[in-house]
Amino acid sequence: MKRALVVSLLLVFGLRAFAQETNQERPNKLRFYLTSDKSSYVGIKASAQVWARYTELNPGTLIGDKVQSTAFDLSLRRVRFGIYGQLSSRLLFELQMGENNFNYLTNYSKSLKVLDAYVSYRVADYLTIGAGKSAWTGLARCTVPSSANELGVDIPMFSLPTVNVNDDILRKMGVFMFGSIEHISYRFAIAKPFIVTSTSALTLSPEGYTNFSGQDPQLQTSGYVSYNFFENENSNSPFNKSTYLGTKRIVSLGAGFMHQPKAMAYLSSAGATSYTDMTHFAIDLFADFPLCDRNCSAISLYAAYFNYDFGNGYIRNIGANNPGEGIAEGASFNGKGNAYPAIGTGQVGYLKLGYALPEKKNSTHTTSRYQLYAAFQHAAYERLGSRMNLYEGGVNFYMNQYSKFTLGYQSRPIFDVVSGAKAEEVDRKGMWVLQWQIKVF
Repeated sequence: MKRALVVSLLLVFGLRAFAQETNQERPNKLRFYLTSDKSSYVGIKASAQVWARYTELNPGTLIGDKVQSTAFDLSLRRVRFGIYGQLSSRLLFELQMGENNFNYLTNYSKSLKVLDAYVSYRVADYLTIGAGKSAWTGLARCTVPSSANELGVDIPMFSLPTVNVNDDILRKMGVFMFGSIEHISYRFAIAKPFIVTSTSALTLSPEGYTNFSGQDPQLQTSGYVSYNFFENENSNSPFNKSTYLGTKRIVSLGAGFMHQPKAMAYLSSAGATSYTDMTHFAIDLFADFPLCDRNCSAISLYAAYFNYDFGNGYIRNIGANNPGEGIAEGASFNGKGNAYPAIGTGQVGYLKLGYALPEKKNSTHTTSRYQLYAAFQHAAYERLGSRMNLYEGGVNFYMNQYSKFTLGYQSRPIFDVVSGAKAEEVDRKGMWVLQWQIKVF
C-alpha cells in the first residue's frame, strides 16, 4: 500500500512538467454553425476517466477462486461521447453515448450505449419543456452530478437513490420542465422508470424489509427549486457542477423531492407480498467563490441533508467500479470488493469542501493549478445498528481546461452482524485512486 501511495504522489506532482506544454486559455467549444447568424449549430463533446487503483477489499472477497485481501487494477470509470445542438432559437436536442466501469472483470461484449436522447423547446425565457431519455430529475443538486466537473475523485453514490435499479445510470424515460425566474431556478420531471429485473433488487426477505417491486412501475415525480443569492448558473443542462474554481460567485440554497407510488415491496407476516411508496426529500447549500479579485485561491462548499424513505429497513450496498468478483462463505455484510451500505431508509448528512490554490504562471505563458478537497457522509439508516460514516479526501491537479489528474483516498466502514438483527461497524478499509480525466466540452 505504501508503495502504491508513493508512486501515485510522484505521478501527480511530476505532472507539472507536462503542464508547461499545455495552454490554460479558455477553450472554444467544438461547434459547427448551420446559419450565418450562429443561431443554429451542432456541437460535439467527449470525456473519459482512467483509474489506477489500490483497494483494501472487503472480507471474503473472491477474485477467481481465491479470497483476496487487496487488489490493484486499471480501468475506465466513465466514457462519454455526445452530440448536441440548437436547430432554431427555441428547439434543442441532446444525444449522448457512454458507459461506466470497463475493468478487468468486464465482458468483452460491453460497449457504449445510448444514455441521453431528448429534445427540448424553449417556450419562454423562464420555461423550457422536453421529453425523451434523460437525467432531468429533482430531489437535490448532487442527485444529478456532473462527473466531468466533480470536486472529488468520484460522485457521491448515496445521492443516486435508484441508480441502475429502475434507471440507466441516472437516466429515465419521461417529460420535464425547467427554467429560471430572476434568482430562482427550478426543474420538475415525470418519468416512467424502467421495470426492475435485477435479482438482488427484487429479493424479499422474511424479516419484512422492503426491496424494489418488479411490478409495472408507476410514474415517478420529482422536483428541485433553488435560490441563487449572487450569480445565476447555466440551467440548460441537467448536470450540476460541484466546483467552478472560483470563476463564479455563487451561493445557492435548494430543496427537492422524489416520489413513486408502490415502488417498494415487502412480505407481510402472513407471507403475502405488499407494496409501499418511495418518498424522498432533501435540502442543500452550494457555494463557490474566489477569495480575492484576480488570480487568487477559491472555495467550493456543498452541504446537504437527505431524508430517504424506501420503506422498512431498506439498505443497499454499492461498490463503484467494483474490483471484486464474488464472495465466499462468512463474508461481511458489505458484500464483495469495495462495497459499503451507501443508500437506505433513514437520514443522511453530507459535507464537501474544496480549496483551490491560485493559478501558477509557467515560463511558457501557460498555467497550472492545484485544488484540495475533503468530503464526509454521515448516515443513520434503519437497518444498521451504528452510524455509517464515509471519509474522502485528495488533491486535483489541473493541467489545463482539458486535462485533470486527481489523487483520492476513501475510508469506508465494514459492517457485520455481531449480535442481534442489525449490522454494526466492525472495521474500516481504504481505497486509493489516481484518476486521469480528459474532457472536451
